[in-house]
Amino acid sequence: MSLSEEHLRKAVDDVLEPAWEDERRRAAAWHTWCTLGRVVGGMFALGALGLVARLVVGLTFPWTFWAFVAGLVTIAAFHDARDPAHLRRHPDDGDGLPAPR
Repeated sequence: MSLSEEHLRKAVDDVLEPAWEDERRRAAAWHTWCTLGRVVGGMFALGALGLVARLVVGLTFPWTFWAFVAGLVTIAAFHDARDPAHLRRHPDDGDGLPAPR
């Protein structure tokens, strides 16, 4: 990296660094609410499926089934919503970019 690029990167970091914490906090909150929305949406979809099964076929599921499936839906939603790499700073490389996978 040339000297002028290094100065430009340092200047941009100096200007944007105070805003980065707020942006990271806002993005993490939005990500959490989206994950909870996915859990609630999955529960409503399963409830609708159970209602359709009961009305159309007459099949009734026990409450333990719904508790087990609710746990699976929650685990799946939170597993997919791991901490995004672009919301983290990597102090070991110094450039603030995500480490390559």
